[in-house]
Amino acid sequence: MSRKRSVALLLTLIFSPLVFNTVSEHDAREEFEMIRKTEKHLLVLFSMPCCSCAECVEAEVLLTSIHPELDEAVGVKVVKLTDQTDLEREYGITKKPSLLFLREKIPSLYDGEFETNALFHWIGANRNPAVKYLDDTSFEHLTQASTGATTGDWLAVFTDSTCEKGQALLAILESTAGSLKGKVNVAKIDKQKSPELVERFHVTKCPEIL
Repeated sequence: MSRKRSVALLLTLIFSPLVFNTVSEHDAREEFEMIRKTEKHLLVLFSMPCCSCAECVEAEVLLTSIHPELDEAVGVKVVKLTDQTDLEREYGITKKPSLLFLREKIPSLYDGEFETNALFHWIGANRNPAVKYLDDTSFEHLTQASTGATTGDWLAVFTDSTCEKGQALLAILESTAGSLKGKVNVAKIDKQKSPELVERFHVTKCPEIL
């Protein structure tokens, strides 16, 4: 990387509105919780501390450059988090940089390249939650499973509050549902609220995928 580019990147990071001016990890978590409660659409960049990761720097510079357009066009706010192990564990973040999209607090995990067109396409396609929630009452009506799945193919995940990594699973499900939109319906079924379906499909694990 040239010296000129390095200086440009450094200036971008210093004045970037993505960066939390935090004193401690605890303060950052509190500030994030406040933002998560108030923002309807929120992009969260999980990154390494500046500038220990070249890919993280490039991802932050990209988001810094496009976030005014995201905010103005689709009302998406952008924040960056570093050293937030609890949140990383909660949302299943296993690498950095990683990008999480919260839509009304429902997460979707980005699995594409950090490239402008790819990001805008993904954000547009995933602006609204895509996972459907089924239970004993709605399952048959929506899936028509007993009549040969006339409503299309379904990927159904049985889970409940006792399952580990619930938010992480939901983030992956939302990402999957977005990429399969128009091809496969993705649904989440709460085992505790759907005892008839648990018995019907002999569900014994948590989570269990059908």
